[in-house]
Amino acid sequence: MKKKLLLLVLTVAAAVVLVACACDTTTSPSPSPSLTATPLAPATPTAMPDPSPDASMEASPSDSPEQSPDGGTQMVDTENIRAEVEKLSEVKSAVVAVMGDTALVGLTFDDAYQGTLTARISEMVTEKVQAADTAIANVHVTADQTLCEEIESFASNSAQADAAQAQEAFDALKAKIEPAS
Repeated sequence: MKKKLLLLVLTVAAAVVLVACACDTTTSPSPSPSLTATPLAPATPTAMPDPSPDASMEASPSDSPEQSPDGGTQMVDTENIRAEVEKLSEVKSAVVAVMGDTALVGLTFDDAYQGTLTARISEMVTEKVQAADTAIANVHVTADQTLCEEIESFASNSAQADAAQAQEAFDALKAKIEPAS
């Protein structure tokens, strides 16, 4: 009986202390550090680089030409897209080719992954690609090794082809691959 009474008194005392601390009105919040306004230097417009490629710009095998709105081509960083896709635990390696707002992605699965290309994996790849490059709206994913080799060949050779030939080859390859979305 004494133990129960002692426990009750201690519980009530603890509750009173907690309420008293929570309701303490003698302390006021400390003032926030004042922010001083620093005038910014006026922005001077800088000349934007010409979006059309010049002769000094060499394409690396990891870049694919992309049609720009003015009809010229601009380079897309497919290496960054490939690296993002390869972060997926199921993926051992990936090859990527991009033209316009469409990406073609070929996958080689990790040895530990015993499955095949599923809608879930296609969706994860699409999310990774679109996170790496927000201009990409369409993603076509394949795990067929023959198509992966074709994507890799296209990515390597597209810089040397003229725009019409590159677009035709890209469209033919895209038609062989089911879209992820």
